[in-house]
This record gives sequence, structure tokens and C-alpha cells, in this order.
Amino acid sequence: MTYKIVNPNVKITAIAHYVPTRVVDNEELAKRYPKAGNAEDILGKTGMHERRYCADNESTMDMATAATKALIKKANIDTK
Repeated sequence: MTYKIVNPNVKITAIAHYVPTRVVDNEELAKRYPKAGNAEDILGKTGMHERRYCADNESTMDMATAATKALIKKANIDTK
């Protein structure tokens, strides 16, 4: 695949992220989804010990806003 540079003056100067605080481990998944097996089975199938879920009162907009605020701070952008 080739990429065409549309504007060589545009560049990414900072990136940021947001990680939800709710941690869901394989034990919780095994209790919620018994057919998936136990925690070790889930680890073997996915290679993951835990994953992050948004809180019940949190939306994708909340997560995007948090990441945007972190980006603005990291890039020293004046919002006023």
C-alpha cells in the first residue's frame, strides 16, 4: 500500500490516550460467561489477563473528552 502526502506541512506533534479505570479480569469473565471456561481457559484463548471497560456512568464521549483534554495539555495548546 502506498500513501500520498496531501500536505507536507501537516504533522502529528502529540498523541494522548485514556484508559478506563474499571478492570475486568478473567475470573470475572468466567463467572459472567461460564461457557467460556475458567480464568486459565480464557487466558489461553485470548492471551489477556485483564481488560478495561468503561464505567456504568461513562460513555464513549466521556472517554474521548478525557483523551482530548490529555492531548491539549500534552501539546501545550492554549484553549482560551
